[in-house]
Amino acid sequence: LFYFVCDGGKIIRSRLGGLDIRVIKTLLEISVEHSWAKVVHSKLICMLTNMLYQVSDGAPNGAIDTHFLPDQIDRVGGVDYICLEYSRANSREEKRDLFFVLFDYVLHQINETFLAGGLSTYTYDDAQPLASLLACADAPEAFYISVKHGVEGVGDMLRKAISSALSQSTEYEQLNVVLCF
Repeated sequence: LFYFVCDGGKIIRSRLGGLDIRVIKTLLEISVEHSWAKVVHSKLICMLTNMLYQVSDGAPNGAIDTHFLPDQIDRVGGVDYICLEYSRANSREEKRDLFFVLFDYVLHQINETFLAGGLSTYTYDDAQPLASLLACADAPEAFYISVKHGVEGVGDMLRKAISSALSQSTEYEQLNVVLCF
């Protein structure tokens, strides 16, 4: 599989097309069961997270347009499976990638709730400042600790820290709604 989807050690997203995400899940399970090398597990997580997004390069300004695919999470066993893999993560890259999958999933859930209530939803541009703040606060590592060791209150501490940081943002009100939702 690595031979076909990688080039020079880098995963080529276009080569993942047509591959069922459950194949990656099965390989991840086998890698844990048979204690495969951490680098193999890391590459499989990278493939998994890549397959949770659809990328199109048809944006007018030449930018890459990325869309989260929440139905793919259901195909691998739901958010519980993502959390399980998050608790097994070894590298900062794995933790970061899986954290932002969870972030996008929560944002999707918020948007679904807003749509059901007839409210406008958040776009990528709306969520990007919040995602940047979370990355700067090393939220993937802090949240990993809470998932791995069952520490309570980490999410609330992060929310308070980010709320404080957002109070200085020009988009404070709208982003604060996302945090307090």
